[in-house]
Amino acid sequence: MSPRLLKNTIILSASQVISRLLSFTFSLLVARYLGVEQFGMFTYSLSLIALFSTVVDFGLSTLTVREMIQDRSKLNLYFFHAIILRYILAGLLYSILYFYSASLPNSEQIKQNLLLIMGLYLFVRALFDSSVSFFQSQERQDIGGYLQILNNFSLLIIGLIYVMLQKDVLYFATAHVVAGLIASIVGLTLISFKISFDFRLSFNFIMNLFKKTIPFGFTFFVSSAYARMDILMLSWLRTDLEVGEYGASLRIIDGLLLIPIVGNRILYPYLSRISSDSQNFQFIVEKSIKILVIASFYILAIGIISADWLILTLFPVSFKNSAHILQVLIFTLIAAYPNYILGSALFSLHRQNMALKVVSVALIVNIISNLFFIPLWGTVGAAVTAIISGILILTGYIWALRDKINSLKVIKLIGSVFLISSSLILPVFYLTDQYPLYFYIIVFSVMYPLTLYALGLIKYHEIEYMILKFNEAFKRSKTF
Repeated sequence: MSPRLLKNTIILSASQVISRLLSFTFSLLVARYLGVEQFGMFTYSLSLIALFSTVVDFGLSTLTVREMIQDRSKLNLYFFHAIILRYILAGLLYSILYFYSASLPNSEQIKQNLLLIMGLYLFVRALFDSSVSFFQSQERQDIGGYLQILNNFSLLIIGLIYVMLQKDVLYFATAHVVAGLIASIVGLTLISFKISFDFRLSFNFIMNLFKKTIPFGFTFFVSSAYARMDILMLSWLRTDLEVGEYGASLRIIDGLLLIPIVGNRILYPYLSRISSDSQNFQFIVEKSIKILVIASFYILAIGIISADWLILTLFPVSFKNSAHILQVLIFTLIAAYPNYILGSALFSLHRQNMALKVVSVALIVNIISNLFFIPLWGTVGAAVTAIISGILILTGYIWALRDKINSLKVIKLIGSVFLISSSLILPVFYLTDQYPLYFYIIVFSVMYPLTLYALGLIKYHEIEYMILKFNEAFKRSKTF
């Protein structure tokens, strides 16, 4: 691995961790200050804007980075036309948002105003995504990471100022807009030292750019819709109070996804390089899945044990109902952790169309299941739907990679770890309140790896061999 790439990978991974921690802290701040119901309105509005932001980008980040790297003579052309296309999409989506908010009843005037204010973020996001894409095309992912940190740090500072000034929920709606604008201005200022802002507008180029990005845009939209559908449908079918309770648990789950996200950032370029080496590819994918599955069940067990303590420590007592939601929702990690690696494996093999088909089916099942389970069970129904959809994606990904990995081996691994963790966690429910919480966590933390090792699911030589394989591959390659 080249020193520059190694540096960029480390910085990018670290920036993802820091950015998510800052964003998570902002969410905790907002939840504690606003309370359950207003936090529910805030969470719904933010989820809808995040989904629309995916359409504003519409895969342009992925497409333009590739094109700007391959033909640097058209750097200005792609950069500025991508901004214009993003602004056209942002304008169309904000118009839709305006009419949608106007259709809401007068009793939901706060939600109307939230959507209109947060909707301005679509225009800011157009600039921010363009800035990050430019630095990615220059192989300066580190600067993109710094901009993301600046965005979320500004977000947190603005949130703290609003809390100290005791502002209402509508002020918090401006936080993402202002923070994004600050990061975008810094990004564009840095870019101004690299390229000229002179370019000739071409309508035909914009249309061709849009046609090229349609496959990317549709893929990312479906994935984004799948990730946010539970919050959106909860708001449509239930109350803002329930959305707030569910949103608090969901934020914790998002934080726990740091492990596979960082691992995916590091492994994806490597899997792309060794995709033609079937034996090495299979080994890395299967061992990575093993590590993530073992980690997910450990976190699952600890999360079930400590859900009440975790919710009441991070959130006010008004969020106490979020604890039982978290105990159900945390089961999504079983599929979510390996899905990150399996999805990357598909993309590294240029099987993104298969990944799209799997996620599209999962989205349809998610919508149908939510329509059935949310009216029946409320927030728990949304959590159950998330589990079902995640397992469906896991099954689809394993099937799509059946010629590259040992599918039966992966399924057996997940089943074995599930049985082991279940057998260790079940006694806790019969000993509740007899010992302090930390006692259960310590006992499980010791017994879990020892049991896995005794049953041969953790092998020291596998870890050594995996590290050796990485080192050999890095020595053979000069650059990515």
